[in-house]
Amino acid sequence: MAPTVYHDPVKLQVLTDENPQFLTSLTIPLLSDHTLWLLGFSAFAKDLLQQEAWAFKAVSLNVNGLNEPSLKFYQDILTRYQVVALQETRLTSPKSQDDNNFFLQTADSRAQALWSNQTWGSNVNRNGVALLFNGAHPFQDLQDVTHAYSTNPVLENRYLVVSAKLGPLQLFLHVVCGPAQPAERPPFFAALPRGFDDSATHLVFGDLNMTMDPEIDQASPSSSYHDVGRAEAFDWKISLGLLDFWRLENPGVREFTGPQARNRIDYCLASVDFYDNQEYLRRKGATAAQLRCLLLDFQDAEHDFALAPSETTERRLRDTRQAFSDFNTALRERNSVSKFDSDVATAETSSKQFFRAPASAELKLGISSVDTPSGISSDPAIIKATHREFWGRLFQSDSRDLNVEPRGFDPVQLRSILEHSTRKLTSTQHAMLDAPLTANDFFHAIKNTARGKAPGPDGLPAEYYQLFPPQWALVLELVYAAQFRKGRMTKFQRRAYLSLLFKKGSRSDPKNYRPLTLLNQDAKFGPKALAYRLDQVLPELLDPDQFGFVPGRDIRHALRYFLDLMDHCKATPTRDPAGAICLDFAKAFDSVKP
Repeated sequence: MAPTVYHDPVKLQVLTDENPQFLTSLTIPLLSDHTLWLLGFSAFAKDLLQQEAWAFKAVSLNVNGLNEPSLKFYQDILTRYQVVALQETRLTSPKSQDDNNFFLQTADSRAQALWSNQTWGSNVNRNGVALLFNGAHPFQDLQDVTHAYSTNPVLENRYLVVSAKLGPLQLFLHVVCGPAQPAERPPFFAALPRGFDDSATHLVFGDLNMTMDPEIDQASPSSSYHDVGRAEAFDWKISLGLLDFWRLENPGVREFTGPQARNRIDYCLASVDFYDNQEYLRRKGATAAQLRCLLLDFQDAEHDFALAPSETTERRLRDTRQAFSDFNTALRERNSVSKFDSDVATAETSSKQFFRAPASAELKLGISSVDTPSGISSDPAIIKATHREFWGRLFQSDSRDLNVEPRGFDPVQLRSILEHSTRKLTSTQHAMLDAPLTANDFFHAIKNTARGKAPGPDGLPAEYYQLFPPQWALVLELVYAAQFRKGRMTKFQRRAYLSLLFKKGSRSDPKNYRPLTLLNQDAKFGPKALAYRLDQVLPELLDPDQFGFVPGRDIRHALRYFLDLMDHCKATPTRDPAGAICLDFAKAFDSVKP
């Protein structure tokens, strides 16, 4: 749009009410200072300023201590998010806070940090919260206003509120770290401030250490451990007009974030006005007007009861609170039904292509012969025995009838290779890799396993485990712990189906097939969890020239690097001779040794 406006004299005349003036000394049409000044103060420019869009990404993290910060931590979070809420910082001295500010400024010189720590020594044992803003955040006039709204010692180092301007909105960003002990929750949530202006908009990041909905936020809904303090938290939530929009969008998802992945205790709550123009809010029928009316009714009832306590005002307060709760329940149920109807109408169904008979050419691609010392044989029994022996030796089968001799291992030779390596694991990385596999590791492995893959010998695909990830995660934690103690997996887990894919050459030679191994899914979750841990350290251990199998690197980077080298050689005045060598391992898979 901009080039058309700048280069079209007719449009410029409409916008500025004058004939546009161009600089005549240049070969390209550039506007004069006078015309640019008129354009800047035109109605068109004012509309652009009023419609300035904002967007930001935010995350809430329980960091479990920041007394040993690292530059990488701040680089990772500040490059991904504009707003970062931290709980359980556990800073024990001003030096710890200064160290964190140093790494924060090193990672982003324009970043800002607001810490809850006003005193030192009382912030240990699950205390300390903070708000970080990277240099690209859209807010203006950031101020820590915690003590302006609450001086209750119950909230010390567990609560932080920051005021900001976001376009036309007066926004308050809250960070809440609820007490872990049930007895401490009611006074804590009752002390959270409520005296904000009615026109204010709120955004809350919290590790509440408590579930808001026991039916869907707990692995065991009957457990009453998280009931204590919920009423006080709910009252504060209604007073500020807060809603759990993630739950409204995901009415049936059971996403657990607490220890051992058994409860959802981390929440991001927002005012209705914050989502007033969001498309998905209108799509699901939860209009902002309905929610705002319910909240205003409750606030009016709360005000009347505070001024004149009576049976009538108390009943009205109770009824408005129940109406708001009923609306949320009905909204969640309606969203759940809508999602089911959508899945039924739009989900993948079996087509004519699915039901068609296999093509005749595909039916003829079996292994019809095999090379033997005495020649080529077409006997099915010999084909089976030859392939079983070949692949059994390759995979080091422990079947007694094969009598496979274990491959040799030379630790001295391996040590002589590794001693030249200059990159080492830090003690923290070493501890992370050696840590026992937890239910949380298996939970994420199950959730992130791709669907639609062929199962192993037990016939159970990944979708089976993804029906109940929290329960299976607990089971796998016990199973793998026992297997690590014994030093091996069960025999059934070590079984696999082999699907042989022909490469090239003679179809009678087993070496000309690539094996596709179909393992049981439960045997793959452990390696997947370990692979995730390795992903955290591989970029630091492997040289930048290693482009494959490292997160964030791609073969395209190698190609770009090679093309840059070619251009560099061509641009060198001396034009020294240069060449490229392409190397590949012959039978790389067949030569792998444990």
